[in-house]
Formats: sequence, structure tokens, C-alpha cells
Amino acid sequence: MHTALLLSALTLLSPQDAPTRGLNGEALAHGESFAQVLGGAHSSFDGPSVRVEEVLEQGVYSLTMESTGTDWEERFLVGVPANPIDPAPLLVCFHQYSTSERDTYVHTGLFQEAMSRGWYVLAPLGAHEVNCGISYSQQNIRVVIDWISEVVRVDRGRVYGVGFSMGGGCALNFAARHLDPDQAMFAAVVNHTGTVSLRDIWHRAQDTSVLEHPLMFGGSPYDFPFAYQQASTIELTPWSGIDARSDLARNLGHVSVQTWCAPQDPLKHLVRQTRALLRHLMRFGGDVDCHEERAARHTWDSLDEVQALDFLESKRLSLPTQGTHSVLAIHDGRWLHFDLKQAVTGGFSAWRWHADSDSNLLFLDGLRNIKTLRVRTEDLELSPHKTLRLILGAQPDRTQHSQRTTRLVLDGFEVAPRTVLREGRPVSYEYNPDRGELTLTEKDAANLPLYVIVP
Repeated sequence: MHTALLLSALTLLSPQDAPTRGLNGEALAHGESFAQVLGGAHSSFDGPSVRVEEVLEQGVYSLTMESTGTDWEERFLVGVPANPIDPAPLLVCFHQYSTSERDTYVHTGLFQEAMSRGWYVLAPLGAHEVNCGISYSQQNIRVVIDWISEVVRVDRGRVYGVGFSMGGGCALNFAARHLDPDQAMFAAVVNHTGTVSLRDIWHRAQDTSVLEHPLMFGGSPYDFPFAYQQASTIELTPWSGIDARSDLARNLGHVSVQTWCAPQDPLKHLVRQTRALLRHLMRFGGDVDCHEERAARHTWDSLDEVQALDFLESKRLSLPTQGTHSVLAIHDGRWLHFDLKQAVTGGFSAWRWHADSDSNLLFLDGLRNIKTLRVRTEDLELSPHKTLRLILGAQPDRTQHSQRTTRLVLDGFEVAPRTVLREGRPVSYEYNPDRGELTLTEKDAANLPLYVIVP
């Protein structure tokens, strides 16, 4: 909910309060507000939803969306093929640091190549040019993806992301933190030397004032760790490698990922990040494809665009159901086949699940920072009409984000079960006939209790 006071504070931010230098020590543009300095603009909230600013060439349009739901308007390019596939794949292009939404249109042939295949192309700004995947940037991109998905016939199973440098990290982070099947999800991502760890970027930046600005992350990753972690795909620390407690990369098990980098790239830390991400994804058995090309510059040019789009073209979104999978969530809402309500907001929630339809078994463990978890039972190919077995396991350590009581809600129960057993003994439960939901309350999941639900 926006207020005039907040809008005034953002719009009238004085030049003295705005950062003057970027991550590499470069002087930024002059402007009367933080938004102008960073190549963006705040939303006025009173204009048309979307307006066309310019026709760049036949089928390529520059647009602006003013009412994004954040305090930032969103500029973006849309490519409309002459003969779109029906429905057509959508390629979402993420720009590099300190460039506009026109980056991929000007510096690559991705627009032309994708449109020649009958694909739609979307290149969002993400609020401003140095957004680093911060939450309001991701929200702006979410809104324009939803918008284009409504105005043209997009194949929801073939939405792809591609990005370079900052954009590669933003594309992967978007895929990892947007797991609501009711909205468009990425089936595959091409990451070209992406900034997948913002903590590592902070350590290596010559000037951190942009990252630490109150309208970005508000301080260092030591002061505001979650702010940096939720905008990263992995968190690399100087002393211990990838932090296994904050790796949103675990959410990419169903997303095909192709990585590109050049060993001679002068930004060696981004090559290291790319390789660390690849190794981490391989641990989860993900669909990964690695390319390293000769190049002595940090540039889009070391990406083979045709090969990248060939990789994407063969991929279709397939949501995980059977087998073992993990989720790291950052807010309340739907995450794949689960609906989460956190015990403590402003931090991570985690769980791992193993579903086996043959034995009608669901194993949930590693529960962390969960007040209520609703399971979409039939989406996991489990049947509430047969005896259902459920095993729960919480994190062994009791931190402030690990609550002793977890409410687990199972849907799809048209009638109340005859009995529910916990470790062989009848246990009380709640049943909502209007919603077809069975609710179990577990106060001690550390010992992996077994529930048997008899229809």
C-alpha cells in the first residue's frame, strides 16, 4: 500500500544522499534522485498501465509500465515475431550491470534469433540499471511477465531466461524464487558469467555505496544478511565456500541451466562464481550444460547465441513430484506443491520432501521456520482415498526460526478419515469439510514420527 509520504521521500531524495560511484569505482550519472542516478524512475501511480514509448524496428517496441505495485516504474522492450508459434515460447532477457533494458537488443542478436524462431522476447529493466536482483526489481519483472502472458499467447511450459553478468545472476535468482505454478515459471536459464553471489560481489567491490544505500540493501551483508541472500542464487563466503543454509540454487532442481564463461575473463571472481554454481547444481543431479569459450574481455560476445537458444528450445517445464526434492522459501505463499505460512517473517523457511505414489508415502523433513505448511496432496500424485503414510522431521537444532509446533494441512479429503494414527496410536486432528482439508499439529518432529491416515 503506497502513501504520499513514502512517494515524496523517494522522489525528493537529495543528490547528497545518492551514491556517486558504482561497484567498480566509476562515477555514476548526475540526477536529482536516487532513481535518476541509477538510470530508473519512480512510479507516479496515476498514468496508464502500459504505454508504448518507441518502435525500434518492425516488431520491437519500447514500453513503460507505471503501476507495477512497487515504487518504481518499469521500462521494457517487447519483441513480437512476424509468425509466432501458437502458443509461443517467451524469452526473458536480463541486462548486465549499469546498462538499460536495451542491452540485449543492442549488444546481442538474441532478439532477432528468437523472433525468427517464432518466440516472443521480453527485456525488462528491473526498476533501474544496477538493481542486482533486489526484491522490488524482481517484483517489477514479475509484473511485466504476467502482463505479456495475458496479452499474447505464451506457452507457459516454455518460458526461458537468459542473462549476462548481473543479468545472469538475476535470471537464476528469479527462477529460484518464483515457484508458483499459477504464474509463469522458468523452464530453463542460460547464465553467462552471472553474479550469483552478492556477498562475494560486496567483498570485491571498490565502492559499496550503491549496495549499501537505504533503497538497495541498506548496509553490508554482515548487517543485513538476508537482504543479500534472497537476491543471490548461492552465497559464497571467503572462508567456507557455499553456505548450505541459504542456497536458493536448491530450488533449481527442475530448471535446466546452461552456463557460459571465459577463463580469460578479467573478472575472475565471476568465473569462480559460475564454476561454483555449476558444481553445486551437479550435486543435486540437475540438468546442467557447461561452456567455456576463449575471450579476454567481459562481454556478451563469448556467448554462442544460436547454441544457447537451441539448448532452451528443447526444454519444457516439468514440475517435480516423485522422488526427493528441496525448497528454500523466502516468504509466505505457494512454493511448488506447498502453501507456506512462516513462523517468523524476514528469513528463510526450508523443507525437503520425498513422495512415492506406489506406497502412497510422503516424507517431510528439514522443516525450518514453518508455522503452517499446506500440502497439495494429489499434485504430488498421492491419493487421499487410500491409506496415506506421512513421516515428519524437523531440523535438529532449535533456533529462533525453528518452532516446536508445526501445522500440516493435507488437501483433497472429500470425507474425514476413519482414523489417524501417530506411531500406532490414535491422534486428534482437524477436518474442514468445506475445503476438504485435514490438519495435523505436530509438537515434536525431531524423532521422525510416522502418521498413518486411514480413509
